[in-house]
Amino acid sequence: MAEAATLNQAQMQILDMMSFVKTPEALKDLKQAISNYFAQRADAEKSNIKYANDMTSSLLIHPGEMIKEEIEARGITQKEVAEKMGVSYTVFNEILNGKRPVTTEYALLLEAVLGIDAGIWLRLQADYNMQEAKADKSFMSRLEHIRRCAAVL
Repeated sequence: MAEAATLNQAQMQILDMMSFVKTPEALKDLKQAISNYFAQRADAEKSNIKYANDMTSSLLIHPGEMIKEEIEARGITQKEVAEKMGVSYTVFNEILNGKRPVTTEYALLLEAVLGIDAGIWLRLQADYNMQEAKADKSFMSRLEHIRRCAAVL
């Protein structure tokens, strides 16, 4: 039952993301990226990687990886996209390889080049950041301490 509810929630989130796509080609590409994501998740489940409440992957997937898949699916080079965005190839490559975050500015530039709403990239980055913070045991311990202190107030 919980699995069906999660699937429905995931489907609703995907439909919401699709509503921001501006071109039929971008919609097709987004559907492929989402399909790839769920295929990776299925492979991870077969490898006994656990998901908390079957909602959050224990695999951190930086939005740069999805952007990389998107431009490869379109047959565009990283250098071409970087030039169209007006950023250096090195900076763009660092985003694709998860060494830099997808900022609001980069998300808007990507929207202009790829036709995929900037909000999608920003939400993916926020989700990645949240997962990364929750995976940091030191930070979570600190957070728990703060919560205990705040509860006393």
